[in-house]
Amino acid sequence: MSQVQHLAHVTVQPDWQAVIQDVSSNKIQEEAFWISCYCKYQESMHGKARVSAGKGPQKDFTVIGESGVDVQLHNDRTLQIACPGIGIKKTTVKGFIIEYAPFATSSRIPKPLNCMDISPNNELYATATDTFIKVGDLVNGHIHRELNGHIGEVTTLEFFPSGQVLLSGATDFQVKIWSVLDGSNPVTLKGHTAAITSTAMVDRGRNVLSSSKDGTIRLWECGSGTTLSTITCASCVNAIAIGVLPDIWRSEDSELNTDPREVSTKNKLVLAAVSDGFLQAFDLGTKKEVFRTQPFDGEATCCAYHPERGVIAIGSSKGIIEIYDIKDMKTPAVRCQRDENGIQQLGFKLNDNGELTLCVATADGSLFETSSLETIMNTSKASIEVEYTGYDVDPVYSMRITSKGVAGLRGIVCSGRDGFIRRYE
Repeated sequence: MSQVQHLAHVTVQPDWQAVIQDVSSNKIQEEAFWISCYCKYQESMHGKARVSAGKGPQKDFTVIGESGVDVQLHNDRTLQIACPGIGIKKTTVKGFIIEYAPFATSSRIPKPLNCMDISPNNELYATATDTFIKVGDLVNGHIHRELNGHIGEVTTLEFFPSGQVLLSGATDFQVKIWSVLDGSNPVTLKGHTAAITSTAMVDRGRNVLSSSKDGTIRLWECGSGTTLSTITCASCVNAIAIGVLPDIWRSEDSELNTDPREVSTKNKLVLAAVSDGFLQAFDLGTKKEVFRTQPFDGEATCCAYHPERGVIAIGSSKGIIEIYDIKDMKTPAVRCQRDENGIQQLGFKLNDNGELTLCVATADGSLFETSSLETIMNTSKASIEVEYTGYDVDPVYSMRITSKGVAGLRGIVCSGRDGFIRRYE
């Protein structure tokens, strides 16, 4: 097992944007927010950024780092922080653009958001708390529709490629298909014997996949609501991902005829993060296992696959992240860890310059972006390049990477236990 690289990182007072707003709007003349810098096996550093109002006619303000922390303000949503004392040369810190709480009660206390998804055109979001689902406008948070029908806590949501249909799974062992247009639930998929943990679309969604704590992945035909096949995994399945099956993992069996009701299942790779602490991979066409990773300490909680770049990432309940080249699944290119808080979600993000990075959401509310995957794969070293702020220790349960769509949005959208959806650029 390769050695774990410990990632130096920065944490910033969650409401630092409000501090800057208070000073820039002349509500107060001076205020400070805290900044802490960490790296395992090194003494942590705790400093401040002091925000002071200007005295000239332009009413400018300044932001100055103290106690070994260097701070540069780029705009009211972006800082750059360095901490030379523990080797942090520069980290970009981003605040959210907008936040809203779809399930705020009459006392204005938000309810935890168990899961969330974004429509393919980036116009709509769907989120759930308890047994209830709400669909709203991603730009302003306004609710368009409420979907009620599960009798157990909703655990996963996923839009179909059309953006007009939604798939939900819950602790009631059921997977439901909803019309976003009229709120109807024409099909309910029944067969699992434990809570649903994740879903995945096969091509345009005539077939879908669901995973469960019962240790299986089921392939469904949506039209009839029937199970076409069941893949049995090594243990409880916490999350799944789907993509193209690379040539290196294809066999003669991959070309065998499948059930005629299966659509686009040939040469598809299905990844399953299992509670025994490793990743299993299956050829969806043959339903046979093609590889599994070496187990690590703790459960495998989530996974992500970028077929075009041939990169797979796995997260664990102990905070370890493994990144693999799909051509060599025996040994990770890098094993890294920010701290021991569990990894909740992983996602790949393509930046404007064409660089692919990995975005990570954790159980203590940390949300960060790594250095480019090209650099990581070439050097076997990772670093944290961007920190996204706003969550105050509360777990981030869902994270989605958005590209420019009809709404012109690009960035990250997250939700979690504190009940807020936050959008970042």
